[in-house]
Amino acid sequence: MINAEGCRLMPYLDLSGAPIHHWQKGATIGVGHLIIRQQWPWFANGIDKQWAESLLRQDLQHVELGVLDRLEACRPWVGARGLRQHQFDALVLLAFNIGLAAFSNSSLVAMLCDSRTVTPYATLEQAWLAWKYAGGEVMPGLERRRAEEWRIFKEGDYGPDI
Repeated sequence: MINAEGCRLMPYLDLSGAPIHHWQKGATIGVGHLIIRQQWPWFANGIDKQWAESLLRQDLQHVELGVLDRLEACRPWVGARGLRQHQFDALVLLAFNIGLAAFSNSSLVAMLCDSRTVTPYATLEQAWLAWKYAGGEVMPGLERRRAEEWRIFKEGDYGPDI
């Protein structure tokens, strides 16, 4: 996870990666932790690696529970018991990166919940790999990341970068 996201100990802007010195939407620190305005004073001067790892554990726990809740709500047997660990892990990686709201409302989740759902995508793989845009542009880094996540989901191959 840290290899895929990277770890930055000073605040930066999520989409561009540019360092920031005042709070703005998309302010991020550590391993992809979004900073809300009220948290800015805590993070403005940076954090250490231990704090970054603690934030990551908290954020991942929140995402894991959110993924479980969403899958249990739509199709109870899909929940933790209906997925293999590597599939759940891949879904958590995706949800961590795109956000729980986007994940929960995605065509991908709709297709997982009911394979008969009509979406713009013919396959689950296409729905997954479609999450490659940032700021309206295809991002090669997101294309690579989605391919790695899909490999985990489909094959259980975690590779060197996750």
